[in-house]
Amino acid sequence: LGMCGYHSALDANTNRPLIEVSRLQLSEYLRLYPEGQYRVDAEAAAADLRELEADYYLGLANYYERIEVPEASARYLELAGGFEGTAAAAEANSRLQATPASADSSQP
Repeated sequence: LGMCGYHSALDANTNRPLIEVSRLQLSEYLRLYPEGQYRVDAEAAAADLRELEADYYLGLANYYERIEVPEASARYLELAGGFEGTAAAAEANSRLQATPASADSSQP
């Protein structure tokens, strides 16, 4: 099922639930069958899906940045940044570090 979802997700990369479910199914396969016959394919597909999911969140961050909603943009950058080892996470974390921390209104 994970590979079926993987191929479907490649055609519809904005369907985050499909991407997530497929990624989780592949992760479960790898957990249950670490030396399984399809291990190499499952690892490659899971990595692709992680990148797709991180890209999805990065796209949302870009959208909210474009319409000037910085709080939402920062939240989606944080979500994208959580997919360590992906290009989207590297970009998101770089952008988060470059963004000045919002001032706390309770400070004088």
